[in-house]
Amino acid sequence: MPLNTEEQRYHVLDGLRGVAAIAVMCGHFSQQKISILGHPVVPFTQSSLAVDLFFILSGFVLCHAYGSRLAMGLSFPGLMLRRLVRLYPMFLIGLAFGAAGLLAIVASGRADVGARDALASLWSNLFFLPYLARDQVRDATGGLISSPIFPANPPAWSLFFEMVASAGLFWLIRLRGRTLAMLAAIGWTGFVIAGFWVGLDGHKTGFNPSIGWSLDSFFGGFFRVTYGFALGMLIHRWRAPIAQALCSRLPRWLLNPWVIYAIALAALVNPFAARGVLTAPTLLVVMPMLVALGTMCRPAGAGVTTVSLLLGSLSYPLYCLHYPIGRLLGLAWPELAAHNAAFTGIAAAVSIAAAYLAAKLIDEPAQRAIARLRAARTAHISG
Repeated sequence: MPLNTEEQRYHVLDGLRGVAAIAVMCGHFSQQKISILGHPVVPFTQSSLAVDLFFILSGFVLCHAYGSRLAMGLSFPGLMLRRLVRLYPMFLIGLAFGAAGLLAIVASGRADVGARDALASLWSNLFFLPYLARDQVRDATGGLISSPIFPANPPAWSLFFEMVASAGLFWLIRLRGRTLAMLAAIGWTGFVIAGFWVGLDGHKTGFNPSIGWSLDSFFGGFFRVTYGFALGMLIHRWRAPIAQALCSRLPRWLLNPWVIYAIALAALVNPFAARGVLTAPTLLVVMPMLVALGTMCRPAGAGVTTVSLLLGSLSYPLYCLHYPIGRLLGLAWPELAAHNAAFTGIAAAVSIAAAYLAAKLIDEPAQRAIARLRAARTAHISG
């Protein structure tokens, strides 16, 4: 939902969220190597960092949306109900599309999972709970992915951790800034250790940030979301002194929304990780800096405002729908999946169109209807 209140409007954060969702989609669809200066690389190999940008944004956004309500007595069940109502409709649609793809894979014998296990995973995932089993299923581009905790729609793993963070907000909002900073530091330390653990490759060692989505790295996801979410909360709490400190030191062009979006896209399309040497500073500096800059600048002109709001409205439906759509497209048209560039373009176009229709016809009307029901209930209680 657009991050708008009467007090503040954060359109640029909406746009950042949309850029991150597009990067995640491209990372899942684009697996073809290209040559840069004689080195074979895969673009968007750093797109998993978009999830960390999501977590930082969530920490900021949920403080912005619920901080005053929690201070005024919003209960834990009330908070969780609001988060469930916000996330569940599109999650359920993505799971339904994903179920069709997963069952088609099982029926074709192209997965290390039987029908009973597939149905068990769907039942578990239906309640936002991970399915912890050692199975392999076919991904959108034809390869096998190992032990995803949401086999029908693998990107939904982050939504489980999003709900965990939402639950934690009830207590975290009461912490002092220094304690939150210590929590973010603990999250970062655990994130790095888990990232090095899964990054072990023979005798090579490197920091792999792509953790939390599979059985092998599941517990590392708790450190990952702790780092991003606590950092986002800190940016919200310290946004005034951060703005005061940065405004006098940074060039004005950095406060241009288009520049912020371009930096985010460049960081996520970057194919060079250097075994984590470039990944770590991106997570520690670039991602939180983008969010901080996004809170400081205002879209100048109707064009950038329109684009920012459009990106924001597309972000969550696109995140929920793109993988099941890509998988179904690859299953129905295997000749296309064999040509990765064409597959990426067509699957991305179909996913964006589906996300737009889902946002306009399902998600936004559902959220407006829920808001009206909540307002009517509040008025009835007050009366």
